[in-house]
Amino acid sequence: MMPTPDKFRECYDAWKRASDQHRDMMDAVMAGAPLNVEAMERKLGEIDVLHKEWMEQAARFGKSATG
Repeated sequence: MMPTPDKFRECYDAWKRASDQHRDMMDAVMAGAPLNVEAMERKLGEIDVLHKEWMEQAARFGKSATG
């Protein structure tokens, strides 16, 4: 099923939020906060899932745009 433009955007926004949250976690560690390995690994897993979902949707949109 072809994703709607809204769902495509929603997926991208979720990936971007998760990526920003991971960057914020890294910034906190660099500023002296303790490293929470489990939380960072969970966040990376979430980012991976969202990225895969976005790539699948992007491939479908690309096919529809090219015919």
